[in-house]
Amino acid sequence: LNAMTFPDKTLYPAASMVKADYFNLMAVYGDAVFNPLLLKETFAQEAHRFEADETGRISIQGVVYNEMKGAYSSFDSIVSDCVIRYAFPGTPYAFDSGGDPVHIPDLTLDKLRAFHAEHYSPAKCRLFLYGNIATETQLDFIEDRFLSGSLQDGANSPDASEAHRSAKTLSSSERSLYECSFDEPRFVEVSGPACGGETGATVLLNWVFGPSSDMNEYMEAGILSELLMGHDASPLTKALVDSGLGEDTSPNNGLETELARLILSCGMRGVKKRNAHKIEDCIMKVLNDIAASGFDSSDIKAALMSVDFSLREVQRSSGPWSLVLMRRAFRGWLRGSDPFSALETRAAFEKVKQKIKAPDRNEYLKNLVKRFLIDNPHRLLLSVVPDKSYDKQREKAYKAQNASCKRSLDELQKEQKELQTYQQKNDEELRSLIPHLKPSDLEKKVDIIHTEKTEIAGIPVFVHNETANGIVYINAAVPVDILDAEDYPLLPFYAQVLTNTGFKGMSWTEAAAKIAQVTGGFGASVFTSSMSLWAKKRKLAETDPLTGRDWLFLRVKTLTEYAREGIGLLFDCFETPDFSDTKRLRDLALEYRNDFMSSIIP
Repeated sequence: LNAMTFPDKTLYPAASMVKADYFNLMAVYGDAVFNPLLLKETFAQEAHRFEADETGRISIQGVVYNEMKGAYSSFDSIVSDCVIRYAFPGTPYAFDSGGDPVHIPDLTLDKLRAFHAEHYSPAKCRLFLYGNIATETQLDFIEDRFLSGSLQDGANSPDASEAHRSAKTLSSSERSLYECSFDEPRFVEVSGPACGGETGATVLLNWVFGPSSDMNEYMEAGILSELLMGHDASPLTKALVDSGLGEDTSPNNGLETELARLILSCGMRGVKKRNAHKIEDCIMKVLNDIAASGFDSSDIKAALMSVDFSLREVQRSSGPWSLVLMRRAFRGWLRGSDPFSALETRAAFEKVKQKIKAPDRNEYLKNLVKRFLIDNPHRLLLSVVPDKSYDKQREKAYKAQNASCKRSLDELQKEQKELQTYQQKNDEELRSLIPHLKPSDLEKKVDIIHTEKTEIAGIPVFVHNETANGIVYINAAVPVDILDAEDYPLLPFYAQVLTNTGFKGMSWTEAAAKIAQVTGGFGASVFTSSMSLWAKKRKLAETDPLTGRDWLFLRVKTLTEYAREGIGLLFDCFETPDFSDTKRLRDLALEYRNDFMSSIIP
């Protein structure tokens, strides 16, 4: 159960493995979406309110208000927002969908109620259903609980064809909302928060392509992104790292597919302010060289492998797989296209793959580079510079908000007390409205993944035979509790370095290219954890030598046809790592530090 806010839509998904629980969730959630009470107390709690502390100091509080203050303190979050804002000027994307906390207090309860009345109608919503409950059962439930009540007034009750036309018209107008184009490339330099320890600017070169609902455009852009930046040995990634113009590549690099149009971003963080245009020159030189001479065959093989793998893999991505499919379907559906067209990724991939396998494939790929990147005027060079004055200006604005309070201290304290009373109220009548599960509603059958334990050369092996779309997942576990305690703090960084340096006589560039050609994932992580009380009580460590230990996990996932090569690379990496490339180690250390520091504020 969650709400997901995007720059151009809000989704309200609910899911459960228990049928009765699912309908309970939908009953409450659907009612909250279509028929919210929108009380002043809820608005004060969730949006914003004036509040006085025990010393009488006045401040603005509110769940969303404080959440967005946190977002505006995160440098990486500001970079992501700026890419969208300045790539689509004059469109709804130029505004922050989460709300700028400097402007959130401008919102009133009356404005919120009016917004809900205008936008949260059945005619403007889309329903995505997934699972093994009969579609008719779900539609009857939704119609009975939410939609029929909204359409009781005969004058406002469109028939199915009218509703369909209305949705088509809305999608057409929505499309025009997001249309904008550049006559020539632009450069924008903006300030960002400096409280996260950033040591330089993040500089990104961004291109806007065609609609994300166009599956051919989507697939060509995706393969082009993989060709240029798919791994550390890819042309753009390698050129940027070798340039020394920044500390490491930007986490924003890659293709953004959630918006009305596709955006490709490429750049670095930790860049000196004066070097912004040098980043652009470096990128454009690589692109012009490729447009002249084409891609290396190993890069093409790696890109096709990566896209093929990502299309086959069913991955939860921090939620049910249905959410992944839902977001794909909405990509086209919200723009007036058939919702199923955006799900036909395999067909689009096969179509583009045939062009890449044709004898003139390099001409085809060179033309993609020219059309998407070199000859595309909708290009934005963005430099976001950490600036302490940015933080001071925002703090000044927040203080001005606090000072704008016109109510007396007594009035504020009275309002606070009323809100606290409301929050703590124990209303039995209201609580009785909440649906509950009965034990009989729960499934009695438990799904268990069967584990087969065997041995190879005396080493324990656990095998799980599951359908995985032709993908093999291999984890190799090495005990690390034989190390001295003072070595433990080095293990997380060691795990990152181990699978990101050269091995078996190969430089990292050579190794990265090889890994990209045969795997869909390659890495290592440390598992150090105390045993559960349940395991301790049963003294499992005494009966099972694998229990209660600390491990270094080496992981590789690959298509079945590359499994033997993938396992070979994993063991080569573990047995023959080469730590002599000190520049590579320094780059990894900077990336490790930057990722760690940028994670603190969120």
